[in-house]
Amino acid sequence: VSHIRAQSPYIQHQDNNLQQDFSQLLDAIPLDGPSWARKAFGEPPEARNFWAGCSASVTSAHRDHYNNVYAVLRGTKTFHLLPPTDAYFVPRKPFPNARWAMEQDGTCVPKLTNDHDVLWIQPDDERRAMEETDDGDECGGKFVTVDVNAGDILYLPPQWLHRVTQRGPSPDDDLCVAVNWWWAGSTTVDMRSAVQNALEGLSEL
Repeated sequence: VSHIRAQSPYIQHQDNNLQQDFSQLLDAIPLDGPSWARKAFGEPPEARNFWAGCSASVTSAHRDHYNNVYAVLRGTKTFHLLPPTDAYFVPRKPFPNARWAMEQDGTCVPKLTNDHDVLWIQPDDERRAMEETDDGDECGGKFVTVDVNAGDILYLPPQWLHRVTQRGPSPDDDLCVAVNWWWAGSTTVDMRSAVQNALEGLSEL
């Protein structure tokens, strides 16, 4: 299908897709993640996810409630990280709940749903927070940028705000491939999540 080739290649399913859809890769990828992570968390991961994309694929700033162990297999992932203590400095706004759908001519259009709005970070605020250099200013804390190259593993704690870009090994070979494992947060993490949500709610009053 020639019109699909003009789009940005991207695979992202946060539903244990490594085991369900890409099981042929399990001969090369440990199902339950690195041995040190299994020892640290004391149990198998809840989900194992396969990711692929190019430099046009961007994951907007968000946070997860899981312990995230992220391994890059090909190319480079660039993580822009902000700790939970600074996340409330980056304002969130309500946006319509929608999903992109591809038309027969290859164009992508948003399909609105009748569900509730979603609180999300506006791209302009996201970029401003990443570009900020001074402490104590309107945007608060500054994102820390980390490159995770092929063969590297990043541990991302729960509640850390992160924006992710990616690129292939070279301009002529722009495919990036990665896999990550999610471990559930502890009761302590759940309490931190509740406190974090309360603080962000108060900051929006």
